[in-house]
Amino acid sequence: MNDKPNTVYMDHSYGGPHNLEPFRVIDSNDIIVDSYGEKWKRITSMGWFRNSDGFFWPGDPTNSNNMMNSLPPTVSHVKQIRGNSVYLG
Repeated sequence: MNDKPNTVYMDHSYGGPHNLEPFRVIDSNDIIVDSYGEKWKRITSMGWFRNSDGFFWPGDPTNSNNMMNSLPPTVSHVKQIRGNSVYLG
């Protein structure tokens, strides 16, 4: 397990990460575990996939230092949100 994955970002000319950077797919074996014991696999340069429910988070899921300024929702919260969803297709 890699606690501090090595990351290289695409930057805007003003120095901040490009707005599409969280979605740039990379080949990575980085895995981290959050405070709930949930395993996350890095699938994009800044984004992580939670193994238990397939939830994507565009930042490090172990802290709130990301574009969302928060931790990701818990598995139970995502389940509740998905359960209340209506498919309009």
